[in-house]
Amino acid sequence: MDNSVEQNPIALVKTAFTRKYADFSGRARRSEFWFFQLAVFLLAIAVGLLLGLSGASDDALNILTGLLSLLILVPSLAVTVRRLHDTGRSGWWYLIGLIPVVGTIALLIFSVQDSQMGSNKWGPSPKEPPVHDLPSPRPQTAGPVVPATRMGLEADMLPPDPSDRKYGR
Repeated sequence: MDNSVEQNPIALVKTAFTRKYADFSGRARRSEFWFFQLAVFLLAIAVGLLLGLSGASDDALNILTGLLSLLILVPSLAVTVRRLHDTGRSGWWYLIGLIPVVGTIALLIFSVQDSQMGSNKWGPSPKEPPVHDLPSPRPQTAGPVVPATRMGLEADMLPPDPSDRKYGR
């Protein structure tokens, strides 16, 4: 399972069509879901324009449209199920789309909702970096941190001023 927080649209769509082609486990961020939907939409327009401009017969148009639909069926189902997982719902909620109008609206609402924070039963949040990628905590300083009044340096870069009576020397 990929837990990256990558936002490159081309990489997200490429991943959905290659590594996660039939991956129904894990979670998909809104960006992955919507960039995939945009890519499918643009692909359908491009194929339609090419066939329309080429003067292809209706039979050729139907065959290529059917092949395109078969090509995107599995990854489309997979990315939608992973998106439902990201909102904390089972992939079986996809079947609500079978209810005319109301089901489509419900799936649209589910797909625009924010991710469920933290881990859920489908995995860690893709929004949050993996624990090993988090920056390490700030190291402790030897003495108290004083305001950076000298030379505009940051406060934790300067040792305490020994002439300051606050620090008792």
